[in-house]
Amino acid sequence: MSPPPHRTQAAVRREYGRFAPTYDRVWERYLERSIGLTVDHLPLTAASRVIDVGCGTGLLLDQLGRTHPEVELVGLDLSPRMLTVARRRLAGRASLTVADAAALPLRQGGADVLVSSSVFHHLPEPALALAEWRRVLRPGGRLVVTDWCRDFAAIRLLDLVLRGVDRAHVRTWSATEIHALLLEAGFIDVEVRRHRQGWFWGMMAITAGV
Repeated sequence: MSPPPHRTQAAVRREYGRFAPTYDRVWERYLERSIGLTVDHLPLTAASRVIDVGCGTGLLLDQLGRTHPEVELVGLDLSPRMLTVARRRLAGRASLTVADAAALPLRQGGADVLVSSSVFHHLPEPALALAEWRRVLRPGGRLVVTDWCRDFAAIRLLDLVLRGVDRAHVRTWSATEIHALLLEAGFIDVEVRRHRQGWFWGMMAITAGV
């Protein structure tokens, strides 16, 4: 059973608020690999408006802003302190707002691409979040999600440990499970690709259309 959403959200704010000043340094190698995997699956055009749900300290948005300066960038995150770091990094190159992944302060159909990296295992109500993500994507828009994949033994072990010690962690998902979740949420052309990042991190990249 998942913890109540408000408890998970409060735990995420506390945990990532505490980590914000050192987060990029402590997780440098993981962030480099996971963001690289995410960017590899992003379909960008000159007219793209990209929403990053769970943008953290803005590393992915910073990379996109440097390689695609014509793209409009929007970052959302539960942690105000993580966004403080992101604002310093991005220096006005993205619109940044504190928001819950399941309640986006965005108009319907206003995004070309919605991306979320290493966030899904924190979601207490993934079906609600996916419904919101589909709502804000325009017809023909694309969803790109990367996260830990429980098809890998190391991630199953990590999931077991974190469920006992980390209130910000909810659960990990298998490729089959997340594929079914996206279909149930109304996404089309769903593809899930598994990747190993280094010796430990078993990841998956999920792409889908609206």
